[in-house]
Amino acid sequence: MMGLERRSEKHRNPGDHWLDDVCRGSLEGFGTRDIGFFELCAKFDSIEVWVDPLPNDQLVLVWLLDLLRPYKEITTKLSLVHTDDIVANYAPQSVAKWKLPAFKVVDNHLMTASRAWPAYRASTPEPCFDLLMTDLMILPRLRSALIAMLEELPDRLTGLGASEWTCWTL
Repeated sequence: MMGLERRSEKHRNPGDHWLDDVCRGSLEGFGTRDIGFFELCAKFDSIEVWVDPLPNDQLVLVWLLDLLRPYKEITTKLSLVHTDDIVANYAPQSVAKWKLPAFKVVDNHLMTASRAWPAYRASTPEPCFDLLMTDLMILPRLRSALIAMLEELPDRLTGLGASEWTCWTL
């Protein structure tokens, strides 16, 4: 499943396995760099998922929650921490001192993600527009992420998305 299983012969090329881009020391103590994603999740009593405010990070969150939805043994361990800034911009020692609230993942998180992920992947934007007409507050930054994504669609008159239009008018 998308390179998330235990590393095998089919993961020969860089980028074929989910751990290929993880720093070597990050998984010390787990006994292998070949562990599967679900197998790794099973080793923990609780899992905090820190989510940056960027639209792409919100889409990765809905992908992850939708992916994990069938695995109750994992989803019951999940909590979300919504950040106001990009965590990678800070030293790990600094982030470790942050006191941000963690929200336990509940069925409503999973249901919202299971509606959002297929809407994002749809061949037309209508499902995303429909999703915007629903209550998305359980994932507080999803609405703004969807709007940002929809703003990047080509304008009917200019053919430019929001970021292209901004560059063009400068």
